[in-house]
Amino acid sequence: MKLPNFPLEIPEHPLSIAIDGTVPLLFKSDKGHMGIALTDPDEFYELGKGLTPIDPMLTGSDYYTEEYNFVHAIARQSEIYSTAVKNAYDTGKNIIAGNVYSPNTLSQKLKLVSSLIAGGLKTKVYYMKISNFDSHAQQANADFSGQHFTLLNDVARAITEFMEDAALTGFSERVTGMTISEFGRRTYENGSRGTDHGAASMQFIWGNDSYVNGGYWNNRPNLSDLDINGNVKYQTDYRVIYTEMLEKRFDATTDEITQVFGESFLPLNILEKRTSSVEEYLKPRNGEFVRSFPNPSQGSGVVSFDMYNPGRAIVNIYNVNGKEELTLHSGYLQPGYYEMPYRLNKSGTYICCVSVGKKRYNTKFVVIK
Repeated sequence: MKLPNFPLEIPEHPLSIAIDGTVPLLFKSDKGHMGIALTDPDEFYELGKGLTPIDPMLTGSDYYTEEYNFVHAIARQSEIYSTAVKNAYDTGKNIIAGNVYSPNTLSQKLKLVSSLIAGGLKTKVYYMKISNFDSHAQQANADFSGQHFTLLNDVARAITEFMEDAALTGFSERVTGMTISEFGRRTYENGSRGTDHGAASMQFIWGNDSYVNGGYWNNRPNLSDLDINGNVKYQTDYRVIYTEMLEKRFDATTDEITQVFGESFLPLNILEKRTSSVEEYLKPRNGEFVRSFPNPSQGSGVVSFDMYNPGRAIVNIYNVNGKEELTLHSGYLQPGYYEMPYRLNKSGTYICCVSVGKKRYNTKFVVIK
């Protein structure tokens, strides 16, 4: 969704909603807040009611006019969104009535989200948080009790209840969830039945089985093979997961994702796109859209492909962790056969990706030095 005049011009429904008392950093940008925060739709409606100014926006480009129009837009936006949220909630809570949710905090937040979705709110992103993971003692006991056991059990129960509700109500194919955290954990116990902050962590992605490729991705962590600081060695850059979500759920292009992160990352293909284009940009040869030869190579080789339809193409080589190593091409290509040489200095497994439009074509190859 392109919003060149945001926040003076806003979409019909909020872009994102935090089920929380404050707008998270995730929703903030140089254009202002890209979402709203609420905990109770009825209270939110009362706060926004009657805020739309009677006087119209001003015309001009001076500082006073810009500030006045900004405040005007926020006030108008508050009433529009508080009404939209209230209407959706009133409709949705009746639709999901009878579906079971536990009393724990996360379950109740997801119940509210379910009501808003079922009620027809078109918000793209919902944000919730569960606290108390930032502890260092009494996290786990030998009998599978303790603080972390309880917290993870609450998370699992809440997600299960939400997805069961989504299946019953009929919106399970429209939702994908992801867990995030700003820190991981060490592997060793710190003397108080707890662990301290670490560098690597696990992430969970969940949704309808038709659109989320379930399972355990990458290798299981080696808990005895740690880095010099005692941290588990990470296998996947977290930006790979975010790239996956931006590309598969928000239709972001490779260029747009590179603008966000400052460099390019290759998604893991955990998610399936809900809609797929019938148009192909590359023509397969012997069943392959992209080829690398020789394979294995000693560090020098050629990537080849046939352009079937013209388009802007980006040809990147990534390491096995999904981080970009080389850019072989970035620009418009006419239909035709292309060979692009590469040179790599380290042994390992690599992935060449040709991105055209919103499609990616990959091939894997090995370098032995």
